[in-house]
Amino acid sequence: MQCSDIGGHAVQKRLVSVGRRECSICR
Repeated sequence: MQCSDIGGHAVQKRLVSVGRRECSICR
């Protein structure tokens, strides 16, 4: 999992079983 700062917001990119990337808010 990688945390990146996008649009001034921290987003967490994680790989799902389907092989697609989903962005979630990092807490």
